[in-house]
Amino acid sequence: MDRFEPNIAFPASLIGEPNSARILMALCGGEQRVGSLAQIVSASPQAASNHLARLVSGGLVCAGSDGRHRYYRRRARR
Repeated sequence: MDRFEPNIAFPASLIGEPNSARILMALCGGEQRVGSLAQIVSASPQAASNHLARLVSGGLVCAGSDGRHRYYRRRARR
């Protein structure tokens, strides 16, 4: 087994889920809030938030805060 396989398996599995992939594509246009992303993928804010949590844990997305609001954006390449 290649030593890099476990590192790419988890992020690759995330973008295999259609709504996660749509959210990631929506973030190509810049950072957005959960509510906006939920509307884009026609999901509830809770469902969008769950997808975002998995994308953050997979290292594909990062979050920032501005007061009470959290903004999400694609993580820059390393």
